[in-house]
Amino acid sequence: MKRTEEQILLCVAALSVVLVAAHTHESSGFSTPLYTYLYTVIRIGVGCLLFLGARAWIESLWASGSTLAVTVAAIAASHIPYVLSVTALDIAVGMPELGLVTGQINEAPRSTALLWELLYLADNHIGVCLLLALPRWLSATATEPADTDITASSEPPPTLLSVIDPPLQGEVLWVEAQEHYVRVTTSTESRLVLARFSDIVRELPDSAGLQVHRSHWVAREAIADLKRSGQNVTLTLSTGDTVPVSRSFRQRVESVLELSSA
Repeated sequence: MKRTEEQILLCVAALSVVLVAAHTHESSGFSTPLYTYLYTVIRIGVGCLLFLGARAWIESLWASGSTLAVTVAAIAASHIPYVLSVTALDIAVGMPELGLVTGQINEAPRSTALLWELLYLADNHIGVCLLLALPRWLSATATEPADTDITASSEPPPTLLSVIDPPLQGEVLWVEAQEHYVRVTTSTESRLVLARFSDIVRELPDSAGLQVHRSHWVAREAIADLKRSGQNVTLTLSTGDTVPVSRSFRQRVESVLELSSA
């Protein structure tokens, strides 16, 4: 998944958080729904920022961690700061600190109240964090390599010669360009193939033969004789055919034949 797609999903998740805040009907101590909405948005927004910051910090320290492990660690690392931030927000707006009314302050230790607050806000914080983590999970799923057959993937791609139907019989001895077709002559047959001469030659190994003309390729084992007539050089093949050798390929042909006869 592309980075921009992940950012779009993250924005969708953030908007979903705002919708969650818009449908919160818990008692907030405010007289108007607008104040309740703003209070809830700020509270959930603080949790979002703490989670995203904790996740970025954990990823910088634990680059090899899985998406699930990093998410769980970020939720745990950001939960206590989130609860303390909510408590500070409650104090700032005049809400009962840690959810305790005045008559309850002396009835329960603050440590016990904090533990209850950690438990009370856990489901809210975990739900929001999982919503924000969803784009990252989708991104990790989209970038996972698909299971493939190792044996199949190691096979070479098909070539033009290998996909000819029916398959060519025998060893390729001579390839000749004929307009839009290529005549392929083997030890047992000769056939016209709709293809480009250069594409066919590119698939033939250098060890098997060589190009001797802009329109001809011959196998080394097919060369029976080399004849010179003035500036003209021709090859006689084992099939009895005669193939011209162009000036640009003459030196290479002669050197290959000299090495073969040595």
